[in-house]
Amino acid sequence: MNKPKPYIGVSAVTTTEEAQAVSASFIAQDITFESSHTPMVGFLLSREQPEDRPLSSLRYTELGSVSKLIGSVDVHVGTALHYETSYPESLTDDICALLETLSKNKLPSALQLNVEFFEGLSDSFKEIRRQYPDILLILQLRSLQLPQSIAQFGDSLDYILIDSSCGKGERVDTKRAIEMYHEIQVKMPEVTVGFAGGLSPENLDEILPALSKHIDSGFCIDAESQIRTKDDHLDLHRTDMYIARAAALLL
Repeated sequence: MNKPKPYIGVSAVTTTEEAQAVSASFIAQDITFESSHTPMVGFLLSREQPEDRPLSSLRYTELGSVSKLIGSVDVHVGTALHYETSYPESLTDDICALLETLSKNKLPSALQLNVEFFEGLSDSFKEIRRQYPDILLILQLRSLQLPQSIAQFGDSLDYILIDSSCGKGERVDTKRAIEMYHEIQVKMPEVTVGFAGGLSPENLDEILPALSKHIDSGFCIDAESQIRTKDDHLDLHRTDMYIARAAALLL
């Protein structure tokens, strides 16, 4: 199994206009499926009712809009569906039903599950992999402690995203992130590791070299909260700046 190519992500895109603009920004920096890092436009979907969601409702898309959003992204750019739920008992069925619906139009390039770690999560990933082998699977790891059972996922994972911030803008702990990177590589060397948490156009010049010094540049990054306006809309200017700095530092 070849190790998946790392990606540069922009998350919580909610309109076709934003999706097209972010796609264009990636392409302007020569970040495409052909570059060392895959460009990834992320859409956040939640099973929770709006009042129970942990983040501003402005960051979420609704089920009826997902296919249109995926279809609006340039063919040279990847798409990631971030699925959030607090119903682990129905996770597998919910995801497979969702993907079956999306398959009538276009499936996302990747699926990220934003869930609390629970016993049996690896079984959900394995079943999703069995039914949809071409979709890249991302585990969002919210804890800064690696679960002892992580190796149970086997080859059902393509990526592990170390993300204790979970969209709240808390800056990534580079020291602990590096330690976790090496722990993951020992247990799951075929998995590509990514980092998220407070990444912004202003701090990439500090954070990415600090990471690259210890683990080269073969890692993913994903930005969300720090490329938004004060009223929590996607800031396309800041997104352009983030993508440009990421390209300069990682490609």
